Amino acid sequence: MNFRFRNNVYNLHPAEIGVLCGLVGVLAWGSITYLTSHAVATVEVHISSRQRSSTQFTTNRDARTTLTINAANLKSVETRNTWGRTVVAAGPDSSHIVVKVDRKLVGNASQGSTPLLALMHVVMSRSGRTLRLQCDTNGLPIDTQGRIDLDVRVPAFMMVAVHSDSGKVKVSGTTGGVHVDTTSGDVHLNLKSGDLSAKSYSGAIGIRIAHPTGNLIVRTSSGNIFVATGRSTIPISAALTSYSGRIGYHGDARVVTATTTSGDILINDPDLKPGIGSSIRSYSGSIALDLGEAYTGGVNARTDSGNLELPASVTNNGQPHQLVVQTTSGAIIVKKR
Repeated sequence: MNFRFRNNVYNLHPAEIGVLCGLVGVLAWGSITYLTSHAVATVEVHISSRQRSSTQFTTNRDARTTLTINAANLKSVETRNTWGRTVVAAGPDSSHIVVKVDRKLVGNASQGSTPLLALMHVVMSRSGRTLRLQCDTNGLPIDTQGRIDLDVRVPAFMMVAVHSDSGKVKVSGTTGGVHVDTTSGDVHLNLKSGDLSAKSYSGAIGIRIAHPTGNLIVRTSSGNIFVATGRSTIPISAALTSYSGRIGYHGDARVVTATTTSGDILINDPDLKPGIGSSIRSYSGSIALDLGEAYTGGVNARTDSGNLELPASVTNNGQPHQLVVQTTSGAIIVKKR
């Protein structure tokens, strides 16, 4: 195991690890806890492909910690955070993952309370070719609240999975695919390529992908959805669902399903094809649909309360296999550009 501290690299044998931990921390079965007293602790860890144990990082007095991890043989990164912001971005180094941890006490808790900060951990483990980072604040007293903000820099090719109970999520610059699941918090994704799935029970979702190479799945129970993509090199589909919020999509998916219980829908897709499963539905909201000039099919359009406007070249034949555009309450406007 290689250990770096303050720009010095130590090549440690198992017998030496116990000596080192006797000086700077505590060695426990299956985990290593480093305790330091500097303003910012920097630790470099090399995980071999055979390592199965978890490594728990904490700091005695430090609110901020930086971990540098050798990314050899790793293909993906997965983070789990109970409360706090999670930011993942493609870094300049293709051989290392850099994790910055910022621990904060909130409410009436004192920010300078060293014993309380020491109860907030980041647990790192490896499963196959996936590096897992889990933020743990469960050790805090019941009347104390704490949050852990994560800032992770990864090689651009890595797949990223982010799980968050409460906190904003931002991912940018990656190409290996992104999967986000948050209970409460906005999601912002700005990606170069890859497929994605983003789900939030309460929060807005904004996504930009330069060159999507896989399907897009976006869902929120309460919040707006906006997705913009560049040209894809393969046929893709986009599934967008909001139970309470507006939906906007600008891209070139061959199949689009957009559904909201309450909110307007705006779709701008010149490559949308008729008769292959696309449907645009709002139970309470207007729908604006911009199709490409090459669109030759009809639509199955209906509104129970509102205007219905179609170009002369698009027939409303009501056939179920056509592009479905329906709302219970609101206008429907279809254009070809």
